[in-house]
Amino acid sequence: MNGLDTKMKNMENKDGKAQVYISRHRIGSDGDGIRTLLSFTGCNLDCKFCINKELRSVTPDGKWYSPQELLDEVLVDKYYFLVSDGGVTFSGGEPLLHAEFIREFAELAIPHGMDIYVETSLNVAEEAVKTVERYVSKWIVDIKDSRPEVYERYTGCSMDLVNRNLLFLWEEGASVHMRVPVIPGYNTETEVNNALQSNNLRWAEELEKFDYITCRSEIPEADGKDICKVLKSVRMEMARRLNRSAVPPASRILGIFVKSKRQSNYYCVETECNNAGNCLGTCPRCDLEMETISRGLDALSFRDRNELIGEASRCIRTQFRNEFAINGIINPRHSPSHLMGDIKPSHDSWLIKRINDIFSDEA
Repeated sequence: MNGLDTKMKNMENKDGKAQVYISRHRIGSDGDGIRTLLSFTGCNLDCKFCINKELRSVTPDGKWYSPQELLDEVLVDKYYFLVSDGGVTFSGGEPLLHAEFIREFAELAIPHGMDIYVETSLNVAEEAVKTVERYVSKWIVDIKDSRPEVYERYTGCSMDLVNRNLLFLWEEGASVHMRVPVIPGYNTETEVNNALQSNNLRWAEELEKFDYITCRSEIPEADGKDICKVLKSVRMEMARRLNRSAVPPASRILGIFVKSKRQSNYYCVETECNNAGNCLGTCPRCDLEMETISRGLDALSFRDRNELIGEASRCIRTQFRNEFAINGIINPRHSPSHLMGDIKPSHDSWLIKRINDIFSDEA
C-alpha cells in the first residue's frame, strides 16, 4: 500500500460520518448556477501557499454528518439548484479521500435531482476516482502547474497519479474544468499562457487561468447584496408562477404565508431587504420565503411542477447568464468527439430529464 492509499484509509469516516463544512449560495466560484460548497477536512498535499490549512486535518469544532444527514441539510436549497442549473460541489481539503462517503451521498441525492461537482487535485488513488466518476457531472481540477518538477516542488508530491486520473476521466468522457494558477515564485504568466496552448492540458473541456491567492487576507469578500439579488429573483420568478397556478395558499400547507396587498397573491417576496450586513441570502426572512415557496411547489402535480420549474429556469438562466458561469474561463475547448462522446445534451432536454428523475415516483 503506497502513502496515498494509507492516507485515504486514515481519512475514512468514523461511524460512517465525515467532517464537512457547509457554505450555501455560492455563485460563480465553485461551479455553475447556485451551489452549496461542501468542504471535507483532510488533505494529502503540502501546498506552500495553502489558504485552507485548517482543513488539512480534522478540526475540533467541525460538525460530523452521515450522507443522509448531509443531504437533509442541503435539500433546503433544492429549488435554487434546479432553477439555476446549480447543485453541490464537494471540496476540501481533498474530497476524494472520502470517495465512499461521496458515493453514498450521491446515491441518495441524485433521485432528488442533485447535480454534483467535485473540486479536487486528483492526486489520489485511482480507485477513489473510479468510485465516484459515474455520479459527478463536472470535475474542477486545480492543476497547480503542468510541469512535473514545478508541481512536485510546490505540493511536495509527484503528479503521476494526477496524469493517470486525468487520462481515465478523458477516456470516460467526463467533463473537466481545469484551473491553472499563476503562483508567485513558481511560475510566470507567460509560462501559464504557454501551458494553456500546449498539449499538456489536452484533458480539459474548459481551462481557467487565475492569479493564485497566497494568503487568506487577499480573498475578496463576497457581496452579500449581489447574492441576495440573484436569490430574490429566483424566488420572485417561482412565486409569480405559483400565484398563477391553482395552488392552495401557503397557510394551508405550512401554517404561515407571506401576505401581499392583493389577497390573490398567496406567495410574494419582499422587494426591499432591510437586513443589515453581508448576509449572503441566509437571513431568516429569505429562508422563510423560500421554505414557503418550496412547500407550494411540493404541493403541485408532477406535470405542473415540471412546467413551472422549466419556465422559471429558462428566465433565470437568461437573466443571470454571466453570474451563473464559473468565473475566468479563457480557453474553452473540447476533446475529440470520438473519445468524449456527447458530454451533455442541450440544456432544456437535460433539465427536463433531471426534473423527471426527481418526481418520477409521483408520476
